[in-house]
Amino acid sequence: MDRRMDLFQKNDSTENKEFLRKMAIKQLSGADFTGIGQKAATKIVNVLGTDAINRIANNLNLVDQVSLGLSEKQRDNLREAFKQRIIPQRLRGGYAHLGFSESDLEAINDTYGENAEKILAQNIYRVVSDVDGIGFVKADRVAHQSGYDFLDYRRLQAALVYKLKDIASRDGSTYTEIGYLLSRTVYQLKNKSWYTPLKDDVINQKLRQELTNLQDKKVIKGIKANINGVRQNKYVMLKHLYEAEYTIAERLYKLTHNLNDSLLSSLEEQLNSTGLSQEEYLTEIIDRVEDSLGISYDDNQREAIIQALSNKVFILVGGPGTGKTTIIKGILAAYSYILPEIDNPDNFVEELNDLAIKYEESQNPKEDDNDNFSDDSEYRSRPKPSPVSLVAPTGKASQRMKDSTGIQASTIHRALGMTVGSNQHTKDFESKLIIVDEASMLDTSLAATLLSAIPNDARLIIVGDSDQLPSVQPGKVLNDILDSKLITSKRLTRIYRQGEGSEIVDLAQAINHGSFPTNLTKESATVKFIEAEGGISAQHTILHVVDELRSKGISFDDFQILAPMKKTSAGVNELNTQIRSKFNPKAKETIKTIDAGWGKVFSVGDKVINSANMPDQQIFNGDVGKIIRVQHYEETNDGKPAIPNRISVRFERPDGSITTVNFDDEKMQRLDLAYAMTIHKSQGSEYPIVIIPMTSEFSYMFSRNILYTAVTRAKKCIYLVGERKAFENCAEDLRPIKKRVTFLVRRMEWYFSKKG
Repeated sequence: MDRRMDLFQKNDSTENKEFLRKMAIKQLSGADFTGIGQKAATKIVNVLGTDAINRIANNLNLVDQVSLGLSEKQRDNLREAFKQRIIPQRLRGGYAHLGFSESDLEAINDTYGENAEKILAQNIYRVVSDVDGIGFVKADRVAHQSGYDFLDYRRLQAALVYKLKDIASRDGSTYTEIGYLLSRTVYQLKNKSWYTPLKDDVINQKLRQELTNLQDKKVIKGIKANINGVRQNKYVMLKHLYEAEYTIAERLYKLTHNLNDSLLSSLEEQLNSTGLSQEEYLTEIIDRVEDSLGISYDDNQREAIIQALSNKVFILVGGPGTGKTTIIKGILAAYSYILPEIDNPDNFVEELNDLAIKYEESQNPKEDDNDNFSDDSEYRSRPKPSPVSLVAPTGKASQRMKDSTGIQASTIHRALGMTVGSNQHTKDFESKLIIVDEASMLDTSLAATLLSAIPNDARLIIVGDSDQLPSVQPGKVLNDILDSKLITSKRLTRIYRQGEGSEIVDLAQAINHGSFPTNLTKESATVKFIEAEGGISAQHTILHVVDELRSKGISFDDFQILAPMKKTSAGVNELNTQIRSKFNPKAKETIKTIDAGWGKVFSVGDKVINSANMPDQQIFNGDVGKIIRVQHYEETNDGKPAIPNRISVRFERPDGSITTVNFDDEKMQRLDLAYAMTIHKSQGSEYPIVIIPMTSEFSYMFSRNILYTAVTRAKKCIYLVGERKAFENCAEDLRPIKKRVTFLVRRMEWYFSKKG
């Protein structure tokens, strides 16, 4: 509103009222309100008064009042003017000076629309959970500038939820002790923006009250335990993680105990026709599989296949070289004799792929292929879903499943129609057999969604390496299910791989047993150890190794640096900066370089990693690409919109196809340089050559499974750069594995005993 109008509102004289009326009409018929002339503006003011702009901004439904006398087009123009100009202007005027940036306010407006001002007035902290890119720290600064009290209940509740999420994200645990949460929250509240003379115990008491209120509102969940003989809340967890753990336990129980087995009747028919026992018949099937695949399975492998054929839920775990892929091939081939949809088991791969393709085409018909079935016979002739679904958490992992089995595979997100940034699914599995690979990457929420989408009569095979790093998000689902001992499982320990890559397997085995070989040197063809004392020395050595590899014609696509942490001189951030500076000549050309903000600078030719799922373009979190074009912001002289900052990135999809994706200012934040990346980010991927720095600077992250995971990413060669003692300490350290805590095992034990 015009400032003069604001001043005159306080005076009720007839003269002032007339002035306000004229000003309101002038504003409503001005440039901000396209299509609203003086006549229409007068009608609006006559009905809504001189405060019409404020009233409409606070309630856009007023635009549709018949008494305004506006045409439909005028109402549309008026509504659009408020949405696109007036409300955002008011938002900027009210909050820009308090600490929200222009992009923050745009995001707030996009999220809340016409209700933005009202919501911010009620509770600024809502943006923390509702608006991407705005965290508690920024909202807390704005709240301070807005006059919030130190102990405002809205602040305390937001801080508790923020710290609970932060602890879950940092530690990977699904719950934490209440005392620890309170101490971390007090520390967060007493930041430099806020001063308080209050003692910690006073703040603690108030936090406990709000913790109870959050539990009453079912935002978080308290877990009781016996404390000094009294049963009371001792732990707390986010509601969605509590529900996810319950769902995992419930779904595993129902899958294992449901008597309706879609494949059992088919198996029983075959047993009746042959007169063999189940064990005899399955043994005969495996004999046929060996002949068709040209593979000879030992007793251990045969046992794994029989268990997979005999149980509704089965887990197969083992490290590299233990034959997981060979056994999965055998399991699929064996099931082809049981699945009634397969006509010729010797041709099961082609038949399964054909079924999958026809069904997908039927689900996405062309416009001229209308689904107007005239009778039941036509409906029954519609393609049926493939009886087998192969899925994995990442695109690369699913592509490896397809490459190794020959059968179509998919990411879990794509198979279930999951939306970006959500664990909600829009599709369920329709197959009789679901095989999930790289299960160590399953976090609690994703595992719950996956299991919820599996029919009770289906069979499930979970495959993974339980010695790898657990998921990036909270939980350690694979290990917990194994630890519960409630699901049939088989652990493979014998090493079968020989020849290329066998030295890498031997190294992985040694690390998994807590030791680092003493005989490694840089002369080895496969596993090279190069001594470097301290982070700076390790950094320089890695730059030399990269130079050496590049001189041999090896591209950045064929090797990957994997570091435990982003920070430190041999960490991801510094290595990326040094490598792009030294090896990307375009980084020195201003026109080929763009500053994306937040410390991110990109140049043509840079290797980058994407951190967001874009299913429409089949690009997912963790996909690596190359920048092929930089477009700087440019004004135009022809009246057309300005050309925004933009970079174009070329990605190779898991199936080998190439696609180019454009990233504007906002989406650039999804990208990071990827000459080096964290070991966590590499989960589910493989590289011909891997370079691993390890010095005492990384001691905070030392753990056996982080080194094991890094080593098992390599297919042909590994460079181990750093301090021998650091590698040894990392291989010995089990603390971080034990640090991640969940309630899943206890939840499963409780559910299975309760229902059993």
